[in-house]
Amino acid sequence: MTVNKTANSNKELTKLILKKVILPGAGVTFLPGTGFTSPGTTPGHRVGVIWDEFKAHSCPEVKSYCQSHDFLDVIIIPGGLTPVAQPLDKVINKVLKGYFRDMYDQYILTAPVDKNGAPKPPSRQLLATWVVKCWDMISPELVRKAWTASSWG
Repeated sequence: MTVNKTANSNKELTKLILKKVILPGAGVTFLPGTGFTSPGTTPGHRVGVIWDEFKAHSCPEVKSYCQSHDFLDVIIIPGGLTPVAQPLDKVINKVLKGYFRDMYDQYILTAPVDKNGAPKPPSRQLLATWVVKCWDMISPELVRKAWTASSWG
């Protein structure tokens, strides 16, 4: 996966994340070298994605891609509702970021330094490892509370 030069998401990255992360995580297997699922590899259930109104989520190309999968349902949350309608934003992100900050603080205490004496930043691989560890620290009970705290609960 290539990183966008501006570090911003766009319609291509949105489709790539759907294809490489969200759908495989929901049990969808794609034919190698194609954008299509192989017979019998779609989940036996519906897959739902809830997004905010970011333009790359609702652009025609992404909408068409999502509609090409009959098991995929996409809901776009209207602007202004993110704080009350997204469970991660309401509860979990703050806790997750706190865990992440703790890991960074521990790292920086013993981080290697560059020739100017400044700490070297952690590698992307290390950062990804921290994200996984932090997510593993989020309890199922906190996830349930997040849904209860949102207006979806």
